[in-house]
Amino acid sequence: MKCPRCGCENPESSQVCSSCSSSMVGLDTDEGKPKHKISRTVLFAGVPWITAVVSMYFLDPIYVFILAVLGLAGGVKAILETRKHKASRWKKIIAIVTICISYVLLTLGSYWNIDAAPIANEYAIGDLRSAPAEYNQSYDLLNSLGDSNSYTPGAPSIGLTEADLESLKNVYSSLKKDDYAEICAALDANAAPILQLWQNSEKGRAIINELDRFPEIADLSEARIDAEVVFLKNLRAMTYVYHLDVCLQCQQGNGDAALAELLRLDSVCTKIDKNARSIISKLVCMAIFSLDIGGANFIANNPRSPDELVEAVAAHFNSFSECRLSLRNPIIFEHLAFCHELRGYPKAVNRSASLKLNSTLRLGRNFTDEWLDIEKGLFGVQKTRLSVWPSVYPELPVWINSEGQTPWYYKAYNPIGSSLLEIFLPAMERILQIPTKVRVENDLLQIVLNRRLGRPVSLKARAYGDEYIVDVKGKKIFSPGPDGKADTKDDIKLPINPGVLGWEE
Repeated sequence: MKCPRCGCENPESSQVCSSCSSSMVGLDTDEGKPKHKISRTVLFAGVPWITAVVSMYFLDPIYVFILAVLGLAGGVKAILETRKHKASRWKKIIAIVTICISYVLLTLGSYWNIDAAPIANEYAIGDLRSAPAEYNQSYDLLNSLGDSNSYTPGAPSIGLTEADLESLKNVYSSLKKDDYAEICAALDANAAPILQLWQNSEKGRAIINELDRFPEIADLSEARIDAEVVFLKNLRAMTYVYHLDVCLQCQQGNGDAALAELLRLDSVCTKIDKNARSIISKLVCMAIFSLDIGGANFIANNPRSPDELVEAVAAHFNSFSECRLSLRNPIIFEHLAFCHELRGYPKAVNRSASLKLNSTLRLGRNFTDEWLDIEKGLFGVQKTRLSVWPSVYPELPVWINSEGQTPWYYKAYNPIGSSLLEIFLPAMERILQIPTKVRVENDLLQIVLNRRLGRPVSLKARAYGDEYIVDVKGKKIFSPGPDGKADTKDDIKLPINPGVLGWEE
C-alpha cells in the first residue's frame, strides 16, 4: 500500500508509514487514496450547473454564466481525479456528463440570453401634438379644476360640496330618458336644484371662462403609467352642471343663454382635446363632446327654439373636425409610458435573461405602429415592422392578438417581457370603437338639424349598417351599434320630438 504523503510502499496491514510515520488508517487499499474524494469532486462539479438551470429565469445572466463555468471546471477536475486514482467507471461517466451538460448550458444559455438590438429611432415627447410653450400656464389653470387632496369630501376647487355632488348625480340620472317629453318633465321637476348647482359652481365656471381665453390648452402630462390626471374628475362634474343648465335654459325659453353656455363648454373641451396626451384624457373629452351633442339635439328638438338659434347650432356642429377624434397622441403617449415603466424596473430585473428589454420595447413599438395605421384607416396594409429577435435568431413571426397574447415560442424566449406586454398594453380594439360611436352620434345630430331646418336629409350610415333608423313611435333616431341589431344595449341613439321635426306617424 502506497503512502499518500511520501509514496513509500508499505504492507497492506500497516497502520503507519514506515518511512514518514504518517497514518495509513482510512485509506482505500486498492488505490491508496482517501475514501469519498471522487464523490466530493463530482458533487462540486454537479451542483453549479443544476443551480444554473434552475436560476436561468431569475438571475442576472452573468451569474448563470459563472455557475456554468464552475460546473465545467468541476467536471474537468473530476476527470483528472478519476484518472489519477483509477476511479470506478460510473464516477468517470458522471464527470464526463457534468462537462457535457455544463458545455450545453453555456452554449444554449448564452444563445438564449441574447437580446435584440435597441430601437434606432424611438418615439419621444416631441412627436406628440403639443400647444406652443407660451400656453403652458393653461395647464396649471386646467389642473386647478382638480383638488390637491383626492380624499377631500366634495369638489371644493369648483365650489361643490359633497351634498352638491350627490344632488348632481341624482338630478342627472333622472334626465336619462329615451322620451323627449319625459326629459322636459324631469327638467321642470328639478329646476330648483339645477339652478342651485349652477350658482354653487361659480368657482368652477370662472376657471372654464378663463380657460376659454387661451387659443390652445396645453397638456404637459408626464409619460408614466401611474401619472395622475388631476383635473378629469371635476371637469366631468362641471360638464354635467353645464349640460343640465343648457337644457333647463332652453326649456324655459332662454335659448340664447343656453347656446352661449353650450358653445363655451364645447370650445374648452375642443382645446383640451387637441393636445390631450393620455387615453383617459382623450376619452373624457370624447364623453364631453357626446354630451354636447345631446345638448345641441335638445335645442334642435325644442319647439321654443327659433330657426335662427337652430341655425347657429348647426353652424357650430357642422364644423366638426375628424382631427378632434384622432387617437394619435394617446397611442404614442401610452407607448412612451410603457417604455418608461420598463426602463424604470430594478436593475436586477432589467438584466435578467427572462426580460429581453429591447425585444419587449420593439414588440411594443410594432403594436403602436399597427394601431396608428388602423387609426388612420389603413387596414391590412403590409408594412415592415421592427424585428423582435437578435440577428442570429431565425425570423419567426411575432404578434399580439386581440386578447394581448403572444406566440408560445416568444413567451419561452421572453417570459417576463411578454407578460408585461399583456398587462400594460391597452385594449385598443375596444378603445377605437369610441371615436366611431361619437362620429355616429354627430351624424344623427346632423340629420336632426337638417330635418328641423327643412334641408335635405340622408340616412346613409357610416358604420354598423347601411342606414340610420328613424323610429317615430319610439321617438328616437338611432344606429344599431356594433352588434348590428336594433333595440339592443349597444344602440347609438338620440331622442327626438317627431312633431317638431315633422316626422309624424
